Amino acid sequence: MAVIGRGPRGFFHVNIVALTSEGSQLLCRLESSRDSCVFTARDADRVGFQNIDRQLGTAELYAGGPLDAAVIEEALRLGFEQLALGEIYVRNGEAAGRIYEDAGFRRHDGCPGGLSLHASEWRARRGLGPRVVLMQPHFLPWLGYLELIDRADVFVFLDDFQFSRQSWSQRNRLFAGPGSVGMVTLPIRHEHNPEATFLDIREANPAWRRKLRNLLTCNYQRARYGAAVLALVDEWLAEPYANVGDLEIALIEKISAYLGLGARFVRSSTLGIDRLRRSARLVAILKTLGAGTYVSAHGSFPYMKEDGVFPLANLPVYFQDHAPREYAQHGSGEFVPRLSCLDALANLAPSEVRVTLRGTEWWQSWEERAASEIAA
Repeated sequence: MAVIGRGPRGFFHVNIVALTSEGSQLLCRLESSRDSCVFTARDADRVGFQNIDRQLGTAELYAGGPLDAAVIEEALRLGFEQLALGEIYVRNGEAAGRIYEDAGFRRHDGCPGGLSLHASEWRARRGLGPRVVLMQPHFLPWLGYLELIDRADVFVFLDDFQFSRQSWSQRNRLFAGPGSVGMVTLPIRHEHNPEATFLDIREANPAWRRKLRNLLTCNYQRARYGAAVLALVDEWLAEPYANVGDLEIALIEKISAYLGLGARFVRSSTLGIDRLRRSARLVAILKTLGAGTYVSAHGSFPYMKEDGVFPLANLPVYFQDHAPREYAQHGSGEFVPRLSCLDALANLAPSEVRVTLRGTEWWQSWEERAASEIAA
C-alpha cells in the first residue's frame, strides 16, 4: 500500500509498505526532492539517496545504520525503477562487509564512490526482462512522449490500434506567432471506418507540409538550434509515406536518433497478435516481448483499471508523472509548457533536451497510482 502527495518546493511524500524475503513488513517513508530521497526502514534504520544527478542518472546510496540485504534490495528497486537512476554508488562500501557486494556492487572506472551498480547489471542479476513502453504514434509529440522513449528498453508503436480523431495522434501545440500558441493539425482521409487504425489512415491535403515548414521557419530560424531542427524536419517531409503511422513514426525515430535515445523500436503490427480487447491486447504484447517492467503514460491507469486485467503477477507497472521543466523559448517572454518537442529541440542542445525531458521525478507504482485515485 502506498500514498503519494506533492508538497512545497517540489517535495513529495510517499508511505510504502513492502515485503522482505522473510515475509515481514518493511515500512519505508519517503521524503524526496529533486536531488535527494530519504527512507525510514523498520527499527528506525535510515537509507536513502543523495547527490542525485538527473543529467547523469546517478546517485549515492547511504545508510544511517546497519541494514540487512532486504532493505538494500528494496532501496535499489526504488532507485532504479521509480527514481529512474542508471547507476547507484556507495562510498566506503567495504566497511559494510560483503553486503553491498552481495547486492551486486562492484568497482567501476569513473565511479564517484567506492563501489557502484548499473541498472542493467541489477536487472540482469535478477533475471528481469526489458522495460517496455506501449504507445500509439503521436503527431509532433511533446517532451513527455520522449521521456517514455528515454525510459524504455523497448518502445512499441501501437500502429495497428484504432486511430482517434482530434487526439494527440492528429494534432499538437506550437507557437503560432510571438507568444501565441495554436494547434497544428494533420489533415487525414480514410473510408469513414470508426475502427480504422494508423495503417488505414492517409494524410489528406499535402499543403500541410509547406504550411508546417513555413510556421517553423517563422518561429525558429533564429533560435539557437533552429537550423538543425529545420534540417531534420526537411528530411522528414521530403519522403512519401504509405499511411499516418509511417509518417508519425518516421519523425519520432529521427528525433530519437538526433537526441541519442537508446530504446529499441518495435511496431505492434509486426508481432502477429490477434485483435484482442484493449488491455488484454497490451498484455499479449508484453508477454511476447518478455517484458520485465511495464512503463506507462499517466493517463492509461483509468482504462487499465476498468478493464480489470492489470495488475499482473510478476510484472510491475510504473506510471509517468511528468512535470514540464522550464527552458528559455525563442520569441516568448515567459515559459509556455506542453508544446511539441520541436520547440525544445529548436531552443536547446541535444544534451540539454535529454535532461529537460526527464520531468518525472518519481515513477508511480500501480499501488501508489491507485491510492492517489482514492485520495483524490
